[in-house]
Amino acid sequence: MTTVRLVPAASLGLDVVQQAAGRRSWTLRTAYLADDDYPFAQVWQAPDGTVVNWIVDDRIGVSYFEARGEDAGVTVDAIRAEFTILDREQLFARWDGAADYSDRANAIRLIGAGAPEAFDRAWYGYFRRAFADEVAIVRFWAVLVSPIPSWPELRAHVDRLAREDPDETVRQRAALVSRAWQSV
Repeated sequence: MTTVRLVPAASLGLDVVQQAAGRRSWTLRTAYLADDDYPFAQVWQAPDGTVVNWIVDDRIGVSYFEARGEDAGVTVDAIRAEFTILDREQLFARWDGAADYSDRANAIRLIGAGAPEAFDRAWYGYFRRAFADEVAIVRFWAVLVSPIPSWPELRAHVDRLAREDPDETVRQRAALVSRAWQSV
C-alpha cells in the first residue's frame, strides 16, 4: 500500500475539493469533524480503489491530500491535474529562502504535511534543523507536524525536546506528542 501526501500551493475551500471529486468520480465515504485529537477530514474513494483523504488541519494551519492505495499514481496525477501542488523542491525552498523565524515556522508546517510515508534523509534534515532552531515557535511547529510522517527518527527528537527544551510550551507540547506516540 502506497501513501502519498500532497500540499496545495493555495488554500482550498471544501466546495472546490468537492467539485474536483465530482469531476473525477470520487465517492465520499465519510467525513470526520475536528476534535482535540484529530483534524477535519473527508474520505473519498477513487474509481481505482485509491482512498483520498482531504485533511484540513486547523491546528497546524495546513490542508493537504493523502492518497492511499495499491497504485495511487493515477489518483495522485488526477489531484495534480486539478490543483497546483507544491513539490519537494518548492517545499524545501520555503525553508531555504526563509527570511526569518516566521518563514521557517511556516515552512516546517508545510514540509511536515508533505513529508513522504517512508523515511527520507533530505526531509529528515529539515526536521532536524527545525527541532534545533533558536526560536521556540519553530521547534513547536516541528513537534506538532512530526506525527504526520511518524518516522521513528523524529520521535527521538520529540522525546528529547519533551525533556530538555528551554521553552516550557515546547516541552509541554513535545510531551503530549510523545505520549500520543506511545499509545499507538
